[in-house]
Amino acid sequence: MYGTDTFTGSQTFKNNSTTYAAMYFPKADVTVYNNGDFYGSIIAKSVTLQQNTALHYDEALGSLQSSFDPTRPFTVKSWQEKNN
Repeated sequence: MYGTDTFTGSQTFKNNSTTYAAMYFPKADVTVYNNGDFYGSIIAKSVTLQQNTALHYDEALGSLQSSFDPTRPFTVKSWQEKNN
């Protein structure tokens, strides 16, 4: 899933959903809740996980080549985990 730099809306996954995706929404808010399972990666302005959700980063994504610059693979630039 690819959102342009001008997409500033929100993307929500909910109610026992299982999603497999590499998402790029740099200026949007992403929410996964109500027993949602997300497999892949999420690049977003904010990511909210609520009500028994799980995010499973797919490490194989680290070896993919960018279509924008085939000489550079995708990498995890930063990770922030918030526990309430």
